[in-house]
Amino acid sequence: MVEEPGKYAWIQASVFINWDLQANQQRIFFVDVPDAERKQLEQTFPARDMSDRNPYIWHAVFAHAMSSLYHDSFWKQRNVIREIERIRNADSENLPKFLKGLNDSARHAVHLNETMEVAEHTMNRLLTEHSRWRDEFPEYVMGENNAVRGTFFQTRQKLAFAAKEIHSARVRSRTLSDRLASEIQLANTLVSHQMSRHTRYDSMVMKTISFVGMIYLPGTFASGIFGSNFFDYQSGEKESWEMSHKFWLYWVVTIPLTLATFAVWALWHYRAKFGGFPRRRRIGDASEKV
Repeated sequence: MVEEPGKYAWIQASVFINWDLQANQQRIFFVDVPDAERKQLEQTFPARDMSDRNPYIWHAVFAHAMSSLYHDSFWKQRNVIREIERIRNADSENLPKFLKGLNDSARHAVHLNETMEVAEHTMNRLLTEHSRWRDEFPEYVMGENNAVRGTFFQTRQKLAFAAKEIHSARVRSRTLSDRLASEIQLANTLVSHQMSRHTRYDSMVMKTISFVGMIYLPGTFASGIFGSNFFDYQSGEKESWEMSHKFWLYWVVTIPLTLATFAVWALWHYRAKFGGFPRRRRIGDASEKV
């Protein structure tokens, strides 16, 4: 039973039936049945004529009580998923809470489908065993003048009805899983859109930084050149400005170094197109197998 995405409780109710054919005695044990379902079982206990030599009537009563539990479990899970959908529709800032709720609900949906499938398989096996019991013990089914006892058919109808209820709950649970998968896909889309918005914002920030750098870089470059030892400015009554005759050395060093830097960057960036760099062969790879 799921009350909230992070709040749930396991119910592991079971029934054990022991039937003594010779003494015609039945021992029935109901284990870990919730209070509400226990009261329902007490109110639907079969009469003596229904339970006499008819052990499967207890399975039918128990299955009918448990089918309501599966029904409640489905609707509680549905309400949790609906609440998550409302969180998603409320505000985009609730996306982290929305994603966490989806993750927990997906785990609960897997468990719900698992228990539904097991319950449906159990009911199908009960119907099969009930039919086999009729074939192996016809004396307990056929009355006088080969008249079929009505209790057998009533029990089978109860089992079939409970099986149908559990099958319907399983189909609804599978539909709920599809609905949850659609929400998860939508969540992935929302995350992608949010990442795209953040990427665009980061791109705008980088453009702003680049623009500011373009404004200050030329002045910084010019001041760096004029502030080097190639230039000499003398202040005073007679200001003088002198440039070294060896200024060409600056360009001789700077231009080749810049070109070499671009060449190394291009080789590294486009190394895949050039076939990559040769790798060293391992000694083990070069050795021949004997």
